[in-house]
Amino acid sequence: MSPTSYCVEHIYYANVKPRSKKTKSTMFRKLISNLPFSPALVGQLGFYARRLKQEEISRRLGLILTALALVVQSFAVFAPPESANASNPSDFIRGGATTVRQVMDVYDRSAKGNGDFKQIMDYAGITRTELATMHDKSLNSKSKGTGSTSWKTWGRVHRFSASQGEVAHIVPTSSGHTSTTYSRPLWLYDSTSYTIPHGSTYDAFTGHSAKLGDFAIMKGCGNLVTTTTPKPAPESAFIAATCTTIRGFAFDARNRAQNVKVYLYFGGPPGKGTKQGPIATTGQSGDFSYAVPETYRTSTKPTQVWGVMVPLAGWNDSSVQFKNIVTIPGNCVKPAPSPTASCTSLQGHMIERTKFSLATKSSTQNGAKITSYEFTVKDSAGKVVEQRTVPSTALQADSGTITLPNTGRYTATVVVHTSVGDKTGTACSTVLNVTSPEMCALNPTLPKNSPDCQPCAGNPEIWIKDERCNPITTQSKTAKNLTQNTDATAVVAGASDRIEYTIYVENVGEVPATAQPTEQLGDVVEYADLQDNGGGTYDAETHVLSWAAVILQPGEKISRSFVVNLKEAIPNTPQGASEPGSYDCTMTNAFGNTVSIDVKCDTPKMVEGAVTELPKTGPGGNLLFAGGVLSVVTYFWARARQTNKEVRLVRKEFNMGTI
Repeated sequence: MSPTSYCVEHIYYANVKPRSKKTKSTMFRKLISNLPFSPALVGQLGFYARRLKQEEISRRLGLILTALALVVQSFAVFAPPESANASNPSDFIRGGATTVRQVMDVYDRSAKGNGDFKQIMDYAGITRTELATMHDKSLNSKSKGTGSTSWKTWGRVHRFSASQGEVAHIVPTSSGHTSTTYSRPLWLYDSTSYTIPHGSTYDAFTGHSAKLGDFAIMKGCGNLVTTTTPKPAPESAFIAATCTTIRGFAFDARNRAQNVKVYLYFGGPPGKGTKQGPIATTGQSGDFSYAVPETYRTSTKPTQVWGVMVPLAGWNDSSVQFKNIVTIPGNCVKPAPSPTASCTSLQGHMIERTKFSLATKSSTQNGAKITSYEFTVKDSAGKVVEQRTVPSTALQADSGTITLPNTGRYTATVVVHTSVGDKTGTACSTVLNVTSPEMCALNPTLPKNSPDCQPCAGNPEIWIKDERCNPITTQSKTAKNLTQNTDATAVVAGASDRIEYTIYVENVGEVPATAQPTEQLGDVVEYADLQDNGGGTYDAETHVLSWAAVILQPGEKISRSFVVNLKEAIPNTPQGASEPGSYDCTMTNAFGNTVSIDVKCDTPKMVEGAVTELPKTGPGGNLLFAGGVLSVVTYFWARARQTNKEVRLVRKEFNMGTI
């Protein structure tokens, strides 16, 4: 076959779609063989030429449009877009870090007085060498479980309650000031149907500290992630509640050998419910057991019970709520009454330095009778130095004057002899201190002229540094959806819904306490506007709503309410790149306890929750795909151009008489 015949056959194959392979081959052979004998066939070549010209124009236009599309794509590859929510006030490094070198630069700058990143690492126990040897590796929020050794993320903004595991850390800086940071379990940010059971995955630099163990620095925000903290948190929870007994535990992990106090609230959260306590825990386990009051044992309705523990001195909050609540069943069977008696209290009163009197009280029920009171005083070695019996059928008795001539510490107890047996207990024991003439009467270990020998301002009968002199307050909050007229945490809030928050503060200590309620609304105002500040002052820059300080007397409680109005159009802002809780379709804040309100987001946010991100192809993958598309488009344009040229050659040779 001649070159010209080949070109004609090539054109036919490229532009004619025959009914079958046999017909196609026959048509081309007939066209090529008959062209010299039938000049009219050249019209068919003209038809092919016009079709190929149109195809070449289409291919050229496609090539131009593809090239323009690749130019636009190159902007996304070489100058990728940044998240509209790429930083957060909670970030340790604003905007995060993409390399370990950037983390080290921030560390070195803070060492020169520019920032506090180094001081936070020093507080946590992480050295510069341990930071410099970190590896680029992702971590999952539940890879360490959800217990005490789970991953804990640090930040600058208060997000959750102490009962959920959030711990405040006061970090001293080189300028003489302090920085407050908060650590909380990372898995608390898991909020979707997938991440709640499987956890969330974050890009991070991971390392190991000789003092702290495994740690990480999150790329998106530069925040520290650890499995332990320098400041172990108090632990408290209910174990069970029955018609007769409430059991639980509470201890301060800093010193589990020292018992703590517990308060119970019946029928409502702290500041709203009825308070009972204090209750003293026992042993390192911190166990306690409390008899259900008669009012709730005989109630026909279930009664919910909240708990609050008082941690040891030096904790960031004066009280910590229990992790859970329990319910006393309704319609409990009332036990048949039986005679009971108990010793309820024993108090020692100093008459002079070496002379004391003991006053005791008891109680009886259902016909039990008191016969006498037996007072016993022992010295520090356990030797009985005074013992006397006071015959009496009354519910209270006095020992009379007891003289203790020697300086030292004595223990006084009383046993109440009753018709149902002898009764005593920890409440019927007290300590008597005979101080030297020159020692402080309020604290025998101090000289009389010591500047610390002062009475407590709220209770002059105790020492100024007695634990009972420390102010103790409890905090809690509730939220109501005014638009839907129900508990705001039980429904999904919609656009324009009005939410009323109420916070409660109660003084459960024995001395006056200063309370200044403060609410961090950073997460709330992402979806709502503050409509009624309830008499407080709102800082739009820090998103903090605060009220004037109030002095609460022992047992006094206050409440403050404010209202927010959800936006008419719920924002579709992507979830925070540096703060997982930002724009997550949930309004979360804490005051004693955490209140989380789900927000009805549009379809794009629902898709975001189900599909967290597209596959990461990277610049290399994008360029490879773009090059492949460009090559294919260029090939078809070149093929159409070449075929058109071949047809022109065939027609030229035919016109010149070569064919």
